[in-house]
Amino acid sequence: MISVIVPYKEDRGYLKQCIDSINAQSYMDFELIEAHGPGTLPENFNAGLKVAKGEYVKMVQDDDWLPPDSLWNLINGIGDYKWVVGNVWQMCAEPYIYKPPYLDFESNLNHYALHMGSTLYRTALLCAIDGMDESLETGEEYDMHLKLLSLGYEPGYIDKEVYNYRMWSGGKSVIYRRKRTKWRKNELAKIKARYEKEKK
Repeated sequence: MISVIVPYKEDRGYLKQCIDSINAQSYMDFELIEAHGPGTLPENFNAGLKVAKGEYVKMVQDDDWLPPDSLWNLINGIGDYKWVVGNVWQMCAEPYIYKPPYLDFESNLNHYALHMGSTLYRTALLCAIDGMDESLETGEEYDMHLKLLSLGYEPGYIDKEVYNYRMWSGGKSVIYRRKRTKWRKNELAKIKARYEKEKK
């Protein structure tokens, strides 16, 4: 079973579309966990992870949505890997497909290329690293993926579109890039420095 976690603080206007897309999946062996709370993304995600009953975990942001065969493609693509990555539809004025150009630790340390929406994890793997770092306000998935990669867990890859990422003015990453650019850059540099130290 897949535990699909939707962590959110408030409905930003797209929650129904998100939930409907999950309930409309062609792969039906899943549980939906709405991790709704006043906390940060890592806090709400980890709260969902703690109650997850599935062997696998999938996160969906409340302003994004899944293609109908997302869970089917991910569960059939993970094989013996601890986690797997697929492609993402970047939904903007001119939608395009994003494919991760590399999956290894060194490349992602310097040029982060993995999108959390495109991933499926074994629940035990995320529980072993205590999920997301709750001290972070940005770069949460960057940190979590670097942690997995630094421990030797490189993901599998499937050449399928498994996530629809809404690129809009109210998206957290867009807001941070526009209004808190210097702060966000510094925070990401701190995360990178953590793992550069581990390499030495």
